[in-house]
Amino acid sequence: MNLSAVAVLLCTAITVSLIALCYADLSSRFTGLGAAWLYSYHAFGRFTGYELGIFTWFLGCCTHSAEIVALLTTLKNFLPIFNRPLIYGAAAFGLIVLFAVINFFGHGLVKLVNNVSAAAKILTLIIFIVVGVFFIHKANFSPVIPQAALKGPMSFIHHFGEAFTPIFYLFTGFSFLPIAAKQMKNPEKNIPRVLIAVMVSVTILDALMMTVAVGLSGTKLGGYSTPLANALGGALAKGLGTTIGKWGYAFIIFWMLVSIFGVAFSSSFNTPSLITSMANEHGMLPKFIGKKNKHDAP
Repeated sequence: MNLSAVAVLLCTAITVSLIALCYADLSSRFTGLGAAWLYSYHAFGRFTGYELGIFTWFLGCCTHSAEIVALLTTLKNFLPIFNRPLIYGAAAFGLIVLFAVINFFGHGLVKLVNNVSAAAKILTLIIFIVVGVFFIHKANFSPVIPQAALKGPMSFIHHFGEAFTPIFYLFTGFSFLPIAAKQMKNPEKNIPRVLIAVMVSVTILDALMMTVAVGLSGTKLGGYSTPLANALGGALAKGLGTTIGKWGYAFIIFWMLVSIFGVAFSSSFNTPSLITSMANEHGMLPKFIGKKNKHDAP
């Protein structure tokens, strides 16, 4: 990975921000549950709204599955027992049950888990940036652009596209923010502000994080399965000793697990909320899908 990845990230952030601004505008006009499918319903009609709602729900299911896989894959770095298919499968099932139980007890517990995981994620990135900046090697910033990308215009476009696509998905979480608009206070004012604040803060943090990570590991960064942990752990090991390096690696991994857990949990909350909104808002699905328990959880 090269320093040009930061430029790609900024280009991606600008692109996604244009979409986020559309969400911000629309969320100020509609306060119902559902977000994207609700906006499409009013703009293009019932079928388009239904189609987008189902696909967004399916995306939420895939995201939930992917985050659970990411969590267990990261755990393998510490606990090799998760390499056993039976243990791995049982743990995945257990996490799904755990998320369901937490969601069952309504928004209070959901809010607490989300706040803790979000704080952990932000704090980890800040610590990584603040500590890592002291161990940056300027030589790791060269070459700025991979040599393979300089062979011609098509080669450059190809490499840009390969970097743009995965980075794009760093920012897509904003689309789930307005799904539970009806459960928020003053959503028509607060959601647009939150969307803009999220995009700005995430862009700044990710750009700084990527710059520091490249400065720590250079082109080797792309070869790591846990790049931030390897980058910081390796830099600390070289500068302060192997023991400190191991602690740095473990610190990043631990809080990364907390962060992944939070994202997985968030998707376990947003995805059912979306599908129930389709049943409750305009009767686009059978009513029993929109039922809620005494804790107001779907």
